[in-house]
Amino acid sequence: MRMVHALNETVGEGAQQVKQTGVGGDAKIVYALLTGMVSDKIVYPVREYATNAWEVSPPKKPFEIELPTRFNPQYTIRDFGPGLPHSFMMNKYAKIGESTKDGDDDAVGGWGFGSKAALAYLMRSDGAGAFTVISRFRGFRRVYSIGVSEAGKIQISFLGEWVLEPEDRGTGLEISFPVREADIGRFHEHAKAVLWSFHPRPVISPAIDFGEPKVLNKGDGWTVYRKGTVPFEGPQVMLGPVMYPIDPYNMPDTNMLDHETCIVFEAKIGTISVSASRENLQYDDRTQSGLEALFEAYRIDWMRNARAQVDACRTYFDARWKAMDIADTLPGRQWHVVREIGWRGFGFFDQLFPGSGPVKAVRWPELRDRTRNGVPVTFKADWEINPGELQDRKVVIQHNTSRSVERLEAAGLTEEKLLWVRCKRADLAFALARMGNPDYVLLDDIKLPKSTRGPREKRPESVKRRKVVNLQTLETWSEFVDHDDELLYLRIKGRGKKLTHILTVDGEVHEFTDRYSTNLRGILHAMRKNSLIDQIGGDMTCVVVNEDEQPLDHWISLGDHLVELLDAAIDPTQVAPTIPWSYASFPEALRRTVDKEIDLGLAPPELKEMINEMRRLNRERDMLERDDNDHDRLAAVLLSLTGTDLKSVAKDPTQGVKTAWKEFTAKYPLFVTLLNALFQYHYTKCDGDVQRKFDHYFSLINK
Repeated sequence: MRMVHALNETVGEGAQQVKQTGVGGDAKIVYALLTGMVSDKIVYPVREYATNAWEVSPPKKPFEIELPTRFNPQYTIRDFGPGLPHSFMMNKYAKIGESTKDGDDDAVGGWGFGSKAALAYLMRSDGAGAFTVISRFRGFRRVYSIGVSEAGKIQISFLGEWVLEPEDRGTGLEISFPVREADIGRFHEHAKAVLWSFHPRPVISPAIDFGEPKVLNKGDGWTVYRKGTVPFEGPQVMLGPVMYPIDPYNMPDTNMLDHETCIVFEAKIGTISVSASRENLQYDDRTQSGLEALFEAYRIDWMRNARAQVDACRTYFDARWKAMDIADTLPGRQWHVVREIGWRGFGFFDQLFPGSGPVKAVRWPELRDRTRNGVPVTFKADWEINPGELQDRKVVIQHNTSRSVERLEAAGLTEEKLLWVRCKRADLAFALARMGNPDYVLLDDIKLPKSTRGPREKRPESVKRRKVVNLQTLETWSEFVDHDDELLYLRIKGRGKKLTHILTVDGEVHEFTDRYSTNLRGILHAMRKNSLIDQIGGDMTCVVVNEDEQPLDHWISLGDHLVELLDAAIDPTQVAPTIPWSYASFPEALRRTVDKEIDLGLAPPELKEMINEMRRLNRERDMLERDDNDHDRLAAVLLSLTGTDLKSVAKDPTQGVKTAWKEFTAKYPLFVTLLNALFQYHYTKCDGDVQRKFDHYFSLINK
């Protein structure tokens, strides 16, 4: 690599004496340079000698490395270049700053440190070892030993020369040095990491298993690998055979890469600066410009390759699927980057058709297979259809919605995977544009024989359409019900969190709201959990009666029905006098008030009393004489359903707190709203700002 030295003009005119000086104290300087500037003294000689050998060895005759072992604790590397003449070896090879590469922009290095890399490993504060160099040059094999003299200077000793023999296998340089036993494993690890990027790779003994890297994407001068299949993480730049990690804090701004993307850029030597130790990049203006050029070239090449792959797809839906696959190669799945590509002039959209728009679509046969409470679902637009999941479907379009399934049957499409689109004729062009102008079947063109209608069947006067309830999920829908049948009934009011189920138990009205810990959903779940799932409702349909509607005399209140089931299932002799409870038995919002450590100094007295009672009961929790059984749990359900003890002497100790909490939230409804707003996340603590808001609220309600 051509070294750049700043030229400075020095004023010396009129000086009486001028003398150029070097660096004094060779021992200290050599030790500082070779040990101080190198952070990893094992990877340094592995990388430096391998780079030098790679540059001079012919492509069809790769260099060789013999890794240290317990039986031969020595690192040896042999290249098949021309070797070095004796005069260079004796006069320049061991000299700091001398290099054969200075002025060469196609060579890696040029500082004159690499040839002495073994000394960085061998030199220690208590002394240094020596390494051996064999130069096979122009018919002779010459052996040298390089170390540090007693005076602290690097010295090279010529040990002799011999005529090359056939076993020398031609010319080249061979370097070897001893390895401490504790470092043998690290030499193997670093050799695998450093030599992975060398092509062709050297012949290594013992052999290294480099694995099979998974290439995610590849372009002109860059390759993206799947993380975990390569021995590195994050962006790398390759100069010659050597990879250097790119510091995330000095990486050009981009949304197509991040610090975990395993990408390797191939840069021309001389466009990126490296540190003197060649361990990492040097982020000067040349490096910044070089990296920006690499990243911009990557962006352009990536978009060009991605667009070519997408445009090569046969249909819009195939292209959308391919685009999603390509987006997976970007960090954080940058869909917005790929979305700009489109397919042959058609744009990509997150949804097939805009919600509540003029065009509706469903998937078939999924629609045919969907039922709701046993009733087939009619055509209902699916606004969440992902265009990238439709690549294997045939498109059918319909304007006139009459006799739809008959038309599918007549066209022989009922067993096909379809995208079924409905729109007006005026919106057809818009629908086709959103789908990339696909081939399609127009259902309106399917001719059907004229339908004949028989006499209309008259329903009995007792059969009427009304709202019914699924007692498994509490979902409601409308269907025809015979009022003469024996039916269960309940009332419903409100919606969302204020949804309230109203049951009548022995003539007394009880309300169950999802806002409180005692709700109908929890009661039914507890009954199903205790083996009453098949008995709830039986064969009877549960209908919803209006607020001002009087149920028929032969209809049964859902509340009375549940109490009857519980009454039959509970054995009073098996119920403990006190129903077991836990901290979770108390209302969730009340527990959160305690868990968040809210200061209640200004709170209403009834809130403080509730919390004190909850803490007292919780301390007594461990005083229960035995574990609860099925009868205890069912008795607790019965108690929460009726509010009174109908079957046993069992009492719920937490009932007083629950009742007081219900009265408190009815009196101060904003307290729960404030609690939810200030503690949206479970990790939120009651800091000073949150406490001030509670104090302000408490002071307002106490006035």
